[in-house]
Amino acid sequence: MAKVNYVVGYADDALFGRSVADALKCPFVPFRNEYYPEGAPAPKIAASYDDINGSHVLTVYRRRQLPERNTVCRFLANYPRIVKSLSDPETFAAAKVDVFHPYFVLGRQDHNPKTDPSERVRRKDAGKDMGYKYEASLFRGCNVLLTFHPHWHRAPGEFDVEGVHMVGLDAVPSMVKYARQMGMDKNCIAISPDLSGGDGYSIAKRFAEEAGLAFAFIGKEREGPSRIRDNGDILDARGKDVIIADDIACTLTTLQGATRAIQNHGEMDAYFVHAVLPEDGHTKAQSLTRGSGGPLTSIAATDCIDSDFSSISIIDRLVEFYETHKGT
Repeated sequence: MAKVNYVVGYADDALFGRSVADALKCPFVPFRNEYYPEGAPAPKIAASYDDINGSHVLTVYRRRQLPERNTVCRFLANYPRIVKSLSDPETFAAAKVDVFHPYFVLGRQDHNPKTDPSERVRRKDAGKDMGYKYEASLFRGCNVLLTFHPHWHRAPGEFDVEGVHMVGLDAVPSMVKYARQMGMDKNCIAISPDLSGGDGYSIAKRFAEEAGLAFAFIGKEREGPSRIRDNGDILDARGKDVIIADDIACTLTTLQGATRAIQNHGEMDAYFVHAVLPEDGHTKAQSLTRGSGGPLTSIAATDCIDSDFSSISIIDRLVEFYETHKGT
């Protein structure tokens, strides 16, 4: 395993940071968001120059559920400063600084013409900001930037953007492991509520391959941020259990449409990598579960985002990366 000497993580999310550090068998060092009297951010790392000098550091900073703009601005102001402070020769002088933020906050809905070349997608995303390039510029100089399923680049893998080496880790094996713990068997169908990823890639399709399940998908057309026009597809599950799997849960309009389109099903669960869930999405998630009279047995998401639904741990995927990249 490539030896990480310290995990530096957000003090308000110390349980996750310590779990990452424990898995990588190294100490956890917290940082706090502090501010000057006029409100300017001044994040503080609870370590000294002698602690960090010459070491390999992994930084960890997760998003919270029910995000609001101040939280995003604080993330953008403080996290790059933490990373640059650690690598600065006069401040901490770390030999390597890896950046790990499981949800790619600025990658939402960016169009990537190499993976999604269709005219429909070009038209839909025309004029949108290429946020992932901006984020890469924020962390230029880091050793590697690690994330899970950035929305603009659907398939996991390694790629370079603006001089930064990025790794899109695959959360699906962790999701399948969780599903098996919850009693999933072969008499189950993995369903994608939206097969619009580049080259036909979808989380549900990957889930079906990993778990050895049948796969199906439901068509849709997005008309706005919270408006979906169903294509009239009806999927007969023939009494089988159903797992609806997707990368991002936001307003849950897509999921709601899928639950209407799937008929004659047994147990029905929804799994997501990223439970972004602003307030209206969070309310809808609660209403869709059986406890509130909804059609779903459960909604589960990975802990890429700290949420009420983050019951699937992805730390094992991060450990696997370091085990297979010994020279990283």
